[in-house]
Amino acid sequence: MVKVDNINVPTVSVSRSTSVLNGSSSGSARPSQSDQMYRKKNVIISGLTESTDISDAEQVRAICEHHFHYKPWFDENRCRRIGNRTPKLLRITLASEHAASELIYVANSNLKKADADAQSSVSRVYFNPDLTPTEAHQALFTTARAT
Repeated sequence: MVKVDNINVPTVSVSRSTSVLNGSSSGSARPSQSDQMYRKKNVIISGLTESTDISDAEQVRAICEHHFHYKPWFDENRCRRIGNRTPKLLRITLASEHAASELIYVANSNLKKADADAQSSVSRVYFNPDLTPTEAHQALFTTARAT
């Protein structure tokens, strides 16, 4: 308790632990700013079948060039499968946040056209931003409420 103008005011102690402030704690609900910046350069691709004949990077480039008439630049070494489901999600890292958002826009615009052709294997491929678990959870509920 602290006395201010003859009134007893309870004091509150605030922890200033670095792990809580920068989001490096495993239980933190707030990601660090560097993590958010890194994620903005990533695109998560779902529904892309895993192949032993062709690399994932070549497969993404072929889809982009053939169906979107768009040629994204990304490092093949920054293209990796993540997650536990089958087929696994594919995360690609592009050169900039602008390049990632442009690819997502082009993909979603052209995939709507591919949806009309139900025979196309591309109609089951989705390009999305790389979201934190909290952002993904919020996006899921926002989408569920909209439908």
